[in-house]
Amino acid sequence: MSQLDILRRHLTILRLVQPPFLYPSKAKILERLRQEDLESVSARTFDRDKREIESFYGIRIKPSRKYRGYYLYQPEDEDLSNFRQFFQLLERCERLAFLTNSSDALRTSKYLLLKENQSQLGLQHLPVIWKALRMQLQLQFKYQTFHAPEPKPYQLDPLMLLEYRNRWYLAAWDAEEQRFMERMQEPQLTQVPVQTDRRAEFLALKQDALGVLYRP
Repeated sequence: MSQLDILRRHLTILRLVQPPFLYPSKAKILERLRQEDLESVSARTFDRDKREIESFYGIRIKPSRKYRGYYLYQPEDEDLSNFRQFFQLLERCERLAFLTNSSDALRTSKYLLLKENQSQLGLQHLPVIWKALRMQLQLQFKYQTFHAPEPKPYQLDPLMLLEYRNRWYLAAWDAEEQRFMERMQEPQLTQVPVQTDRRAEFLALKQDALGVLYRP
């Protein structure tokens, strides 16, 4: 089975079990998978899909005896918005995967016109940033204000990645100067743990603004 088919199966199941809960039965889930023209649909493959979804993404799908169906299990300390963000990321992966998941992808690429986007520069830093966020380790990088002639080195707590108008931003906390920062250069991973989780504080201050320095 191709990676695209696996992703489509997982997304189809997650769409059915996410809030607001409808508690679909196993039979209804299998019927929907067949409607999506996905191959090898059976009770056994559904059980395998559930295991893969938990193994790949850390998402648990549990049966409800009361409603006689399945639902997305959410721990009490987990924010539903976290799942929605992740689900959007999976959907984007699905939309991109179908463009390259064919035997004639190179030939048919002539039907695709992509705009050269200078804002995508720096995406090579995403892996080290993502690792720092996952492991909750501080990052070293250079930061330059609009008026400074040279960038200044910093070692800060990474908070979260933000996407806005096709640009990626890292929000980080500067404990020394007590401020949030959003632009950086040349990030490097350290072994120093993040001191304090300030994501909620950042989101409360940020609201709908971007590219602004916030002082608590």
